[in-house]
Amino acid sequence: MNKSDNEMGPFGRSFIGDFPTLGSMLLLLTTFFLSALFSLGNLISFIILLVLSSLSVIFMCYKFIEPHFNNKSKNNLISPVRKINFSLESGSNRPEKSMSFKLAIKFFFKKWADYKSRSSRSEYNWFILFSFIFNIFVEIIFTITLFIIDLGNPESISTLILIVILLILIIITIIFYLLLFIPSITLTIRRLHDLGYSGWYLLWYVLISTLVLIITYMINYYLFIIIYCFLLIPSLLIMILPGENSHNKYGPIPSNQSDGDSFLINL
Repeated sequence: MNKSDNEMGPFGRSFIGDFPTLGSMLLLLTTFFLSALFSLGNLISFIILLVLSSLSVIFMCYKFIEPHFNNKSKNNLISPVRKINFSLESGSNRPEKSMSFKLAIKFFFKKWADYKSRSSRSEYNWFILFSFIFNIFVEIIFTITLFIIDLGNPESISTLILIVILLILIIITIIFYLLLFIPSITLTIRRLHDLGYSGWYLLWYVLISTLVLIITYMINYYLFIIIYCFLLIPSLLIMILPGENSHNKYGPIPSNQSDGDSFLINL
C-alpha cells in the first residue's frame, strides 16, 4: 500500500472499485435512516426525502466521490462507463448450444448461493419460463378450487374439505416461492456478471423502481402502469442480450453443459 492509500483511510478505500462501491451503498443506507428521521412519521414526506436524497447521493458518488478516490488509488481500479451491446448475436467464443431446460433448473437449485460466477442467457430464460408455467398452474388450481367452493353448500363437509385443501395449497405455494426467492436473486446476479455488470446494480434497480412505483401509484394509476412498463425494459434486456464474448472478472464464459462438479458452490 502506497502513501496515497494510507492517506485515504478506510473511508476512502471503501469507494475504490466499480460503481456502486461499498461506500456508495453505505451512503444510500444512511439516506434511508435520515429520511425516516426527518419525515417525522409522514409517509409522503419520507418517500420524497428518500428519493431526492438517494438520487443526490448516486449522482455525487458516481460523478465525483468514486472517481476522486479511484484516481488516488495505486491500482486505479475504476472502470470506464461500458456501452451496452444491443446485438442479439452471440460471439464466436460463446457455446453453440443452449442449455437444456432440465440442466438449467438443476443449476438453479444447485447454485442457489453462488453469486460470484456467470450464467448464460439460456440458463436464465429457462428459469423465467419455469416460473411462468408454475404461476399459471397455481392460478388455474386456485381458480378451480375457489369456483367449486363458491358453487357448493358452505355448510357441507365437502366444502370444508375443499377449504382445508385450499389453505394447504396456499401454504405449500408460499413455502415454494420462499425457496425460489434467494436462488432467483443469485441467478440474476450471475446473469448480470455474464453481461459484465456488478450484481449491486440489481439492488439499485429494485430500490429505485420500488420507490418510483410507490410515488406514481399515489399520484395516478395510469401513470403507474406506464412507469411499470418502462421499468420492465432492464428485465427484458437481461433476458435477450448475449453475455460477454470472453473471460471477464467474474469468471469464464458459461459452457451451458454439466462439467461434473463444476457447478458446485464455491464459496
